[in-house]
Amino acid sequence: MQYLLNTKTCIFFLREKLNLDEKNRKKVIVNCFISEITVLKLIFGAENIGHPLKSNNAVNFIVSGISVILIYGSIKSFANVLLYLNKMINQK
Repeated sequence: MQYLLNTKTCIFFLREKLNLDEKNRKKVIVNCFISEITVLKLIFGAENIGHPLKSNNAVNFIVSGISVILIYGSIKSFANVLLYLNKMINQK
């Protein structure tokens, strides 16, 4: 069975909060996918955290080991929504 992981699941995986042994970690990498939107959200989060270098390394780890599903048409719209929300938050 194959799974499309969301951002929160990827974060739990990277923080080793899923309690997976090495064998099961490899199964996750083989049987799971993430979307480009999840990659975008992981990178956005990594850049907004206290240790961006460490966080970006973690993002690069998961992106290099898991298949990414391409969703080209959604990326521009999603980025614009994030920019808008970020501006709204910063105006307060």
